[in-house]
Amino acid sequence: MKRKSLPIALLLLCSVVWTTQAAIHSTKRGRARNDIGNCVFAVKIFREDVGRYPTQEEGLKALESKPDTLSADVWRGPYITFGEDRADPWGNEYRYIYPLEGKQGPYGVYSLGPDGATSSSGNDDDDMNSSDPDSPRTVARARKRKYVAALSLGIIALVVVVLWMKRKGPNKGMNADK
Repeated sequence: MKRKSLPIALLLLCSVVWTTQAAIHSTKRGRARNDIGNCVFAVKIFREDVGRYPTQEEGLKALESKPDTLSADVWRGPYITFGEDRADPWGNEYRYIYPLEGKQGPYGVYSLGPDGATSSSGNDDDDMNSSDPDSPRTVARARKRKYVAALSLGIIALVVVVLWMKRKGPNKGMNADK
């Protein structure tokens, strides 16, 4: 009886691990998307109050504490509170770019994503940015990751079943314990 339940237990364990990892990854991307949205909203309110966007030098810090270049009657913040650090779900500080070149808007807020690095100021495949947090690249990558994970799980299941059948011996099949 124990031999019959081993492949099933392994399959269940693999599916639980895969599902948990996918949920954690999805939750982190969702949090980063929300944080970036909150930063964008805070930058817009900052601009309404001050009459300009935070400079590159001021960065996102200008949303939490008054920059020295502004008077107290103009700056009505804090516009956002990050807490201990300005870290994304992967432990990297959110980045702010001003001015932003191109047609994406006057500024940008981005996360370095899971790898913690960027070579394109927030436009790498795993980066999330205020211009396009739900980019087709991101959606396509997530879909591809699900297919690869499902295929991997299927291959693991097939290997487990084949090994289990081999252990039972030739021509005994699945009903050998009866």
